Amino acid sequence: MRVALAIQHYPPYLGGAECQARDLARALAARAHQVEVASTRWSKALPRQEVTSGVAVWRLPVAGPRWLRYPSAFLAGLRAGWRLGGRVDVLHAHCLSAFALGAVLAARRRGVPCLLKLCSTGACGDLARLRRPWLLGLPERILRHVERLVVPSLVVADELAAAGVPASRTLVLPSIFNVPANPRRAMHPPRRALYVGRLHEGKGLRTLMEAWPAVVGRGLQLVLVGDGPLHDELAAWARSPAVAGSVELAGYRADPTVYYRGADLFLFPSRSESFGNVIVEAMLHGLPVLTTAVGVVAEWSAEAPVYRLPADDVGAWRSALQAAAAGALDPGLGESARRFACRHYAQEPVLAGLERVYRDLVEARGLSS
Repeated sequence: MRVALAIQHYPPYLGGAECQARDLARALAARAHQVEVASTRWSKALPRQEVTSGVAVWRLPVAGPRWLRYPSAFLAGLRAGWRLGGRVDVLHAHCLSAFALGAVLAARRRGVPCLLKLCSTGACGDLARLRRPWLLGLPERILRHVERLVVPSLVVADELAAAGVPASRTLVLPSIFNVPANPRRAMHPPRRALYVGRLHEGKGLRTLMEAWPAVVGRGLQLVLVGDGPLHDELAAWARSPAVAGSVELAGYRADPTVYYRGADLFLFPSRSESFGNVIVEAMLHGLPVLTTAVGVVAEWSAEAPVYRLPADDVGAWRSALQAAAAGALDPGLGESARRFACRHYAQEPVLAGLERVYRDLVEARGLSS
């Protein structure tokens, strides 16, 4: 099957949605599909076209001035969708961006069935951005032509239902993950704690900053992998006497596997997630996880092998970190977490389910044409 993915930003751009699109494209190519990715050329250092891991990637230029970015990205998406619509069987767009909406509109004009994955939720999520008054309802009109809205968790599905989207148009499909072979067994008590993700206020990092000094000097080191608007603030904090050299900023890493393998504990104090990919990645590496009830974690039963802590509750995070440093966490939690993640997030059933949806849409198109 000929499959196109459209996403406004694509790796090496930092972001969970972008990495998921890359992993999906590669997984589909490995299953003998012809896969193209259309995106924007957000950096002049990026090639306009390339083939990587069997996936053809091409990037369209967009205007630099901020006030031109939305219309420029929308026009670039129109161009991409029209071009792809002439040679693919299905278009799978990611995130409610100007680029993705333009691609969907053009592809549908050419009769190509479309899916669109919602990648974020909450006050700053996809649906909230969709309703900006100055867009005059255009995105919502475009969405009416999308055959399926793909969501990674019930949290996002519920948000769509509350917005009046019929359940028949919503497809709940978890993210896909590569299962690491033979991960290193985490030390108990832990000596190296890890955070992976954007350095953004919404990730709850200020809560972690306030709680962390309680374990300074107790043999626990913190590594922050990622980049974002809080970088300078975190860098200044890491140099402060309050943390006494116990914090390392590792920067963005396209593949953080080496950091997962070197960690003993995973910390993710986020306030809101549509899924929470890094939580599952940490569990697959056999790490005990301290997190909040966000994204997919909110769907898990109480028996799921993670520690759920209240978002923005410094006292709760401080106590949990002190318990971890003292060796009071369940020593078998990491192994239990890995078994749970392998059982619930195996790649094969997710890809098989998505392929069935692609085939159904293509067949329906053939019957209606």
